[in-house]
Amino acid sequence: MVVICYVLTHAGLMLAFGRVATCGVTAGCFRAGLLWSVVAFLLCAAAPSFGWLLFFRFLQGVAAGLIISCAPALGTSLYERPGAACAGIFTLISPWRSAVGP
Repeated sequence: MVVICYVLTHAGLMLAFGRVATCGVTAGCFRAGLLWSVVAFLLCAAAPSFGWLLFFRFLQGVAAGLIISCAPALGTSLYERPGAACAGIFTLISPWRSAVGP
């Protein structure tokens, strides 16, 4: 149940946050996700009960949605001429990113 709460939240919000990120606030969206993630991790560590842990995992899912939805836009903005090469690099890195962790 703890994992489902996190996964459903970030999977459900990635598309919405991706749209927000394409409106020109990609770096700010990513930074907000990182800050939100740190706060949510600390809250999970201090959760007094299982119900609070589920809520804090929900907050972690929101943070993951922010971070994961902005990552492709930030990756392509690093290159002068974003195109197929950058998209290919990001596609190669994505499975490793999931296996290794944030």
